[in-house]
This record gives sequence, C-alpha cells and structure tokens, in this order.
Amino acid sequence: MSFNKRNIFSFSLIAIGLILSLYREVNKYRLQTFFKTVDQYYHEQDYDKCEEILYKYCLKNKEEINGWTYLGTVYLKQNKDSLAEEAYQKSLKIKSNAKALTGLGVISMNQRNYQKAEEYYKNAIKNDPEYGKAYSSLLIIEIAKRNFQKAVNLGEIAIKLDPNNLGVKGNLMTAYHFINKNEERDKLLEELEKANYHYLDNLKLLISGEILLEDVIPKY
Repeated sequence: MSFNKRNIFSFSLIAIGLILSLYREVNKYRLQTFFKTVDQYYHEQDYDKCEEILYKYCLKNKEEINGWTYLGTVYLKQNKDSLAEEAYQKSLKIKSNAKALTGLGVISMNQRNYQKAEEYYKNAIKNDPEYGKAYSSLLIIEIAKRNFQKAVNLGEIAIKLDPNNLGVKGNLMTAYHFINKNEERDKLLEELEKANYHYLDNLKLLISGEILLEDVIPKY
C-alpha cells in the first residue's frame, strides 16, 4: 500500500491528535493526584503543609482558579483573613466563581459586615446555583436576622446539593432548633456526633441554652 502526500498529512494529524489527547489525560491525572494529596493534608488539619504546597503550585500556575481558591480556604482556616482575601481576589480576576465569592463572604462575616457578606453569598448563588455552601452561608445571615424559617429553607436546599458536608448539617441543625423542629434537629445532631464534628460542643451548648444565640451570632 502506497501513501500519497494527502495520506501522510492525514496520518500526521491523527498522530498529533492522539499525542495531545494523551498529554491532556496525563496532565489531568497529575492534577487529580495533586489535589488528592492536598485534600489529605486538609482533612488531617495540616494546614501549614497545605499552604506550602498550594503556594508553590499557584506560583507556577498563576492562571489556575482552583489553586488560588483552595489556598484562600486554607488561609481562612488559619485565621489569615487578609491573605485569604488576596488569594480569593486573584481567583476572581481569572474568572468569577462561587467558591471564591463565598470565601469572601465568610471574611466579611468575620468582620461583622453582614450586608457585604450577604451580597457575596447571593452573587455566589447567581454564579453557581448548585453550590451548596453558598446557601448554607446565607442561612447564617438569615439566622442573624432572626428569619429562622428562611434559614431552614436555605439549609434544606444546601443539604440536597451538598449532603455530606458537616458544616451544612451543623448550620441546618441550628436553624431547625429555632423553629422547634426537634426531630429533624436531633437526627442531624446524631450524624454530627458520629462524624466527630469539630463544632459539636458549641451546638450542644446552644441547644441546651447554656449559651445564647446572641453569643454566637449577633443580630443583623
């Protein structure tokens, strides 16, 4: 079988396409492996290690959204709000995304700037209506406003979108408590106990009345 110039050209294009496809798959695998490693350190609460490897990654991949957003979250966990804000803003400059907007909302909440936080959370939901953490975060604003039924409505959306997130369960459990849905509250409490939720003791104190809502979430 003889090859003319057209056949050789077509064969070359196919070969190049296969090489590019293989490169993308290998690169995708490397990224997945990298972020699995970060996840492992994050779940072990080794935030210093997370910060170290994410910072190096972001310096090499300055236009990669997920790196900056994840780095912002790690900073936030360490109460480094100014660094977290910088990382989230870098992520947003690349492309608007719900994770960074929600993170900025949390920073605003820490500063007791509820109005600004609410704006961030609502923009996050507009950006991605499937991002459960944004609804869960907005839930806290409604609790601050003492709009407990609205808080429950948001929490029930959030838990459908993000059913395994302990923070979402904790927020919804709190909302259930204030509309006297004790059965639903206690079911979530049991799940949080089994998972050794980090803020479980505070939730129990709130339920028992040993601490007041004002002590946890000042009124809007």
